Amino acid sequence: IHKYAEPTEMVELVISKTESGMMICQSNSIKKDKQASESYKMGIQSIRRIAHNYGGTVEVSQTDEKFKIMITLSNI
Repeated sequence: IHKYAEPTEMVELVISKTESGMMICQSNSIKKDKQASESYKMGIQSIRRIAHNYGGTVEVSQTDEKFKIMITLSNI
């Protein structure tokens, strides 16, 4: 979040329990500064691997202005 989110905008983080496990949803505005660090998506790949190990999934959506990630984890 510190690296990619616009520091003047709110970051939304929602953690909720579901029938089959839990859901973590985070969304933020993308930094407007074009000097921001380039992303190689390594963090997303690591999150996908961890979620898979817990029987979960990861959905990512991104526009020029917004980033959103939804992680679901199954009960173990």
